[in-house]
Amino acid sequence: LNLNAQGDLRADRPVHGIDGVGWAFRNPYYCRQEAGFGDAPIKVHQSVRDRMGTPGQLGGSVPGWVPPQMCCSDYEFLNNVEWVSNDAYDKAVQSPVGSFPQWAKVVLGRLENAKTRRSQPKFYARVQEWHSSKPLTPLTDRQWDDRTYTDSDTYPQIQGTPMNIVCPSTPTLVGSDRGSCDFNGTFYPVLPADTASVDEFLIEVWEESTHDDLVGRFVLRYDDPSVTEVLPRDIDDPDGDGNAVFWAKLDLYTDDDKVKEHLNPSDPSPVSTTAHAQCIHFFDLLLKKSESEMCKPVINSCSAFIDDLTANS
Repeated sequence: LNLNAQGDLRADRPVHGIDGVGWAFRNPYYCRQEAGFGDAPIKVHQSVRDRMGTPGQLGGSVPGWVPPQMCCSDYEFLNNVEWVSNDAYDKAVQSPVGSFPQWAKVVLGRLENAKTRRSQPKFYARVQEWHSSKPLTPLTDRQWDDRTYTDSDTYPQIQGTPMNIVCPSTPTLVGSDRGSCDFNGTFYPVLPADTASVDEFLIEVWEESTHDDLVGRFVLRYDDPSVTEVLPRDIDDPDGDGNAVFWAKLDLYTDDDKVKEHLNPSDPSPVSTTAHAQCIHFFDLLLKKSESEMCKPVINSCSAFIDDLTANS
């Protein structure tokens, strides 16, 4: 489950370059003449075109989506492309096109009747991406050692590692050992819905203490028909009485155009907010690097570049 696209791309041999690990978006036209291809068109699989549509027109299965190379404004290669396919893909596209979530966002509402050992409870949610194939062990106590983790401390997606969201409202005590708090629509950052590696969000509910107490947890699955509705979710607290609930939902986006305004870069954006959603995500949120850093050759010499490409041939 440890999907690491950057690591996979570099797995065959170490390289060094502009970002310390030699990773950048390669210009398909770079050194093409020197490599002996002349003006021959660049072969790109038909699935890319079907996903994004014809440039400048509608018709793609994911409106607004572009491949990473199109995040680089100086990479002009679509004018000389030969779209290629294969029998398996040609057969697959005969089926109706499905509509699947491309992006997902957790929206948190009111936490009700959560267990507490404090007269002035302070709750927070620990949100992370998860995959249903990795089972969750039953909660046995409300102690820190019940925290969900992986043996290697790695998670399905590097950008989906746990994030703590503190309840912004003043909690209220319900009886002597229960508390409620309104998270008031607080949300976890919008992330790509890469269902090959994640298919749900895991939300753990914690109370701050000398040793923070895990008071319950629940999941929001992409394929749950009710997941886009704000509903009371049983947080499966250790007592198992079913009284503790967390009102929450997922916002799911099926295209890239509609999600751009929700990406919310944490720092001043190095990419124009009119850019494609994939580009905003790559530069501002995942890589935290500018276009100028990620869209220039790692190897400046064509001879060295070609030698590097063919070294393992």
